[in-house]
Parts: sequence; C-alpha cells; structure tokens
Amino acid sequence: MLKNLSLLLIVAVVVVFSGCTTDSGAGGYYGNVDDDVYGSRENLEYPQKSRAITEMVERLLTDPGFTDFYGVAAERAAARDHRLPTLIIQRIEDNTQAGGSDFRSTGQMRNDLKSTLRKTGKFTIIDLAERARMTNVVTAEVDGGGQSENIQNFGEYEAGDFLMSGELTRDSVGGQVYYHFFNLRLMDPVTGAEIWSDTVKVRKD
Repeated sequence: MLKNLSLLLIVAVVVVFSGCTTDSGAGGYYGNVDDDVYGSRENLEYPQKSRAITEMVERLLTDPGFTDFYGVAAERAAARDHRLPTLIIQRIEDNTQAGGSDFRSTGQMRNDLKSTLRKTGKFTIIDLAERARMTNVVTAEVDGGGQSENIQNFGEYEAGDFLMSGELTRDSVGGQVYYHFFNLRLMDPVTGAEIWSDTVKVRKD
C-alpha cells in the first residue's frame, strides 16, 4: 500500500509541474498558443486560422492551373525588369456575422498570409493600405524639408500580376455543428479573369 501511495504522489507531482511549464494565459488558464482549443462553435481559433493559411498556400503552389499562369507572369515581370511577379493582397472579409470588424477578426490572418506568400520567394507583395500609409509618410517628409525628388516618382507602378482576396463564411446543421469556410481567390487584375480559387473547410462540433 505504501508503494501505491508513493506512485500516486509521483504522478501528482508530474502533472502539477507539467502544467506549470506552459504559458499562463488570462484568467489563470495554462495553455499554449499552438494548442488547438475548440471553443465556441461560432468562431475559429487562431491555430485553425493559421493552419488554413498554410494549407491554402500549399494548394496554390501545387495547382497546375496556377503554375502555368505563373510561368507567363514571371516572363512578363522579367520583361519589365521586375525580379518577381507582383501580387496585390486585399483584405480578408469576415462574412460570418453582420457588422463584424474585418480588421479585428481577420487582420492577423491577412498578416500571416502576406508573410507566408513572401517566404515562398515567388512574389513581390503589395499591400494597398500600407502603400497609402507610406505615401502619407513620404509627403510629410517632403513637407518637412526632404528633397522634392523623393516624391516625384513615388507611387508610380504598373498593374499587379495577381490580385488576391479572401473571405470567411460559415454554415450550420440543426444549430449543432458549424462548418467554417476560408475562401481564397486569385484574379488577373488586367482581364478580371479568375486564375485560381480554393476553399479550406473546418468543422467545429
């Protein structure tokens, strides 16, 4: 019996210390940001959003339709003395609830998407919101005494080779199970043709 009590004590100590080694969150919760914690059915957690981004980019790069079009875009970029084709990223719309803030619910997804695409080494990424903010910075710099030449050609660029947009949507069955969908599409900004599109589905019980 003493042996059994000693074993139980060891197990209890291991459980306590293993819990303490993780990062402490709000409210005393011990967890890790990479844990796939299934909370409310209505929303996706960050790990699920992050994995959706990774999976979507992998699908893009291995889709034959995209790879064929990319070869043409790369040749066009080289003819214009551009190192890589240009990809313009728009915001990811959150269509899971009326009146929601895209910046709050999908802002980090957009940041992760830009970073993941950049790391592929296949695109020059343009964020139109950041470009507009940079225009204000350059203008203020010239107004403050910077050389006027700095602004003469700033902002002049040719149409992008790709235009990317995305959205989050969801559906339910009997109000018990939600299916979340991350839709991503790639357009030709010159012709308006859809080059590629795909959907990552996440089921939440």
